[in-house]
Amino acid sequence: MGIQREVTIGNCRLILGDMREVLPQLDVRAKMVMSALIWRMGKYEQHDAGIRDLTRAARRHVTHVQSAWLSDRQARAAERRQL
Repeated sequence: MGIQREVTIGNCRLILGDMREVLPQLDVRAKMVMSALIWRMGKYEQHDAGIRDLTRAARRHVTHVQSAWLSDRQARAAERRQL
């Protein structure tokens, strides 16, 4: 399905679409913003299974991005120590 609709306001892009298809097309900063919003959206959800599923997916994504960021930081620190 991908991006169903996109609106640009200033330097912000609002995108309507399936997060699982749209997020891989965006840069990391955008991915983190959306994941953080979705994480919060479903934090206390008790009735809507769809929102709970999106929240779980967002949490997995945040964990993945955090791990990638930490690995990158550790690699950079190791490179600096070798210089």
